[in-house]
Amino acid sequence: MRLPRFRWSHASSWASFLIPIILMGSYFWGRQMAPFGPHSILTVDLGQQYVDFFAYYRQALLHDPSSLLFSWQKGLGGEMWGTNAYYLLSPLNLILLAFPGRSLSSGILILTLLKYGLASLSMHHLITHQRLQGPWRALAFSVPYAMSGWMIANQLNLLWLDILWLLPLVINGLLTLLTTNRQRPYWLALTITIIINYYMAYMVALFTLGFVLWHLALVKQSWRQRWKLILKYITTSLLAVGTSAVILLPTIYALTISKGTYHATNWHWRLEYNPIKLIGKLIPGTFNFDQMPTGQPNFYVGMLMLMGALLYFWRSRDRWNAKIIAALWLIFLLASCVIAPFDLIWHLGQFPVWYPDRFSFF
Repeated sequence: MRLPRFRWSHASSWASFLIPIILMGSYFWGRQMAPFGPHSILTVDLGQQYVDFFAYYRQALLHDPSSLLFSWQKGLGGEMWGTNAYYLLSPLNLILLAFPGRSLSSGILILTLLKYGLASLSMHHLITHQRLQGPWRALAFSVPYAMSGWMIANQLNLLWLDILWLLPLVINGLLTLLTTNRQRPYWLALTITIIINYYMAYMVALFTLGFVLWHLALVKQSWRQRWKLILKYITTSLLAVGTSAVILLPTIYALTISKGTYHATNWHWRLEYNPIKLIGKLIPGTFNFDQMPTGQPNFYVGMLMLMGALLYFWRSRDRWNAKIIAALWLIFLLASCVIAPFDLIWHLGQFPVWYPDRFSFF
């Protein structure tokens, strides 16, 4: 049997995967985090609630699978399907089965590093598959994406980090749908995203609306062709929602009798803070503990990306109406960070408790 031929594109893929792992692994090693030392990454929500869910997940899979549906440890006993849908359905969690007892914190750190690597690898795949950049030049975009301010600020919310490797897969599938009419890649990627974390998948679904509008303005087509693509986009998205209904329907029911009763909303048109403060988030290191309960969005991705975003409107050869759509969508995203009603749209109509502007990974 012939071995697959080595290609430099494969080497760049490995580099995109390993560079974020090495960078963050070196940081954790320097801070003596387990398994590199006596300290632990388990702090804030990760140490106060998520670790207990991960321990329960390991116990359930190895010793009591029925507890994945119903557990007597939940109050006086209750269903667990809705809870699992939010916290535990990432397939990467299977890694934790190899870390029993006190070594679970080591497994969680390794899982965190893996999500850094997969985020970069997924973005690298999107860029090279769509032929936006060459394999090695794509590293200049994929690595900063994985090392973004949002990722650093939210790494203690381990269950959210999957969205950074899922988002490029969804966008890649959506581009395939819009350019070749093939529905399966987008349907499959969106379905998996909803199943793994429906909360972040909702934000991704909203983002695809703006992306589709921009792409339709980018390509010169008749209105009939555009309406056909919009219809195919809508039907494929609904198909993904229907396919994941086995997760969504029990979860919606569970929410209506638990967190769904929480209604901290304010639809008044007001600024949540001075928009000038957003400028401070364009430089690294503008995050501390006080930024967790209240603060500005963490969207730093490096000066190369920021300059590229500005040059798009000045130097890009894209059609002017596509640039207008892109500018309006960018303004809407920034406005969502400071205007309360827009903020609520991204967060299912409820103000988040800690970690504001959770959609800023876009």
